Amino acid sequence: MNRATQKYDLSLHFYKHTEQQIASYTRISGLVTVKDVFKLFETVDLEANPRFAKISPVTRDIAESLEKNDQLFPLMTQGILISSTDYQQQERGRFKLNFVDPTIEGVLNGGHNLLAVGAWVLEKATGKALRSGSNWVEVRSKLREDALDIKDYLEDEGNKAFWSKVIPVELIVPLDTSEIGISKFKDDIPLVQAARNNNNQLSKQTFANHEGLFDEMRDFVDPDLRDKIQWKQNDSGSIDVRELVAMCWMAISRIDQDYFDENGKRIQPPSAVQSYSSKAVPFNKFVEVSKTTDVSSHRDGKFDIKDPAFLSAIKIGVSLPLLFEQLQKLIPSIYEATGSSYSKLRSVAAALEKGKKQKTKFYGEDLEVVVDDGLVWPIFYSFRELIERNADGTLYWSTDPHDFLAENFAEYGQLLKATLKEKGEDPGAVGKTASLYVGFSYLTRDLLK
Repeated sequence: MNRATQKYDLSLHFYKHTEQQIASYTRISGLVTVKDVFKLFETVDLEANPRFAKISPVTRDIAESLEKNDQLFPLMTQGILISSTDYQQQERGRFKLNFVDPTIEGVLNGGHNLLAVGAWVLEKATGKALRSGSNWVEVRSKLREDALDIKDYLEDEGNKAFWSKVIPVELIVPLDTSEIGISKFKDDIPLVQAARNNNNQLSKQTFANHEGLFDEMRDFVDPDLRDKIQWKQNDSGSIDVRELVAMCWMAISRIDQDYFDENGKRIQPPSAVQSYSSKAVPFNKFVEVSKTTDVSSHRDGKFDIKDPAFLSAIKIGVSLPLLFEQLQKLIPSIYEATGSSYSKLRSVAAALEKGKKQKTKFYGEDLEVVVDDGLVWPIFYSFRELIERNADGTLYWSTDPHDFLAENFAEYGQLLKATLKEKGEDPGAVGKTASLYVGFSYLTRDLLK
């Protein structure tokens, strides 16, 4: 079955294969040689696999099992799951495949198994080992550097005992390859992806990324910050995307609209304190709201945020790391505007004594002294009072927040100092004091007048 495509990206031979027709799809299961599995590195990426595999003790254990227990290996692993909408079935278990849409075609599950094969082949062919933590992109780049040596090794009949070892592979293809059939396939495959990867404790943010819920956020965020954000599990970024989502709620909460889930129940926004103390709550609420029909359209397993007000909130939200860091740097001056010494606070003095250093949360600039997030968030969150609505519901800054902070930062000192005293100089407890968020919001509102 195919759509009149003559040239194919890949040909795989499934040994001892079986075929099952399930709903509108065919599942082909069989054993594929290491030599054939390795071809996947030339034709696919892991975009269709929500998890982002890396070289780790897990991949090394897989390679060791394949080498030492090759007869039992097909029973020891779920193998690799791939999908394609453009395929041609040939004789004796051979399939030619194209991968048209990389978000739903290619490797759906089993990225660690595939990565283990790549590392193993590289070591056998060249004697080179991949460093721990190498991700898919880095591994594939390294394999391409040594492509000629690897090709010679895999074509040498003297190495057949190695490359003829087999791995279980499943292939899912649609029975109906018409436009309607392909559209249905695109709607259904994300459910398969979610179920298969949930077995591997797929993080919620990883699948949210796969569903496209961060696409607009990624477009709007500062390019210098984009690669530092961990959009999905095992990404190379150092900043949890939930930090950014929590900040977006400062703006989303200013939208003059309630949102309802599929059962008609109102989605309760996260509290100000939860934005600081429980990043999972604002994240889960963001996912819920983003998937509502008021906010997004849904097609082919992806959500596309369309609501202008919500988009304006995201645009403001992803700009907030700069404001957060401006405030982070000013916290010592805010406290000392009261006449007290910031360096004498117990937690700060202890850090100074130990020589502890700290960098700003997002851009990694050096701070002179440590500043706990619990001291930043209550003031930071109050700046939502500077966000106003246009007649069409979209959001804008009523005044430049950076200029406002630079002009008024000293005004926040007394309330911060009083709460620190009340909470025994515990920054974490300060950050969880709901009344402080209210107090700073009133103060920010008054300073605007």
